[in-house]
Amino acid sequence: MIWNFADFKTAETYTRVGGNKKGVFTRDRQPKSSAHHVRRRYLALAEELDNFSPPQDAYPYISYQSYRDKRKNEL
Repeated sequence: MIWNFADFKTAETYTRVGGNKKGVFTRDRQPKSSAHHVRRRYLALAEELDNFSPPQDAYPYISYQSYRDKRKNEL
């Protein structure tokens, strides 16, 4: 479950070490690895439920072919 969209932009003090890291994006709105997993999951759901064909550039970190092979193995 996603707790928050992005990490909180609170003061970085010694009392907050290890805290405020609940978002899928960093404090500077850069995607964390969980953001990429959420994106892949929503695209997979769209493909499965709506017959949506994701564009080739939708997966910059993995090849589209390896994604398709992985999805076939999961089903």
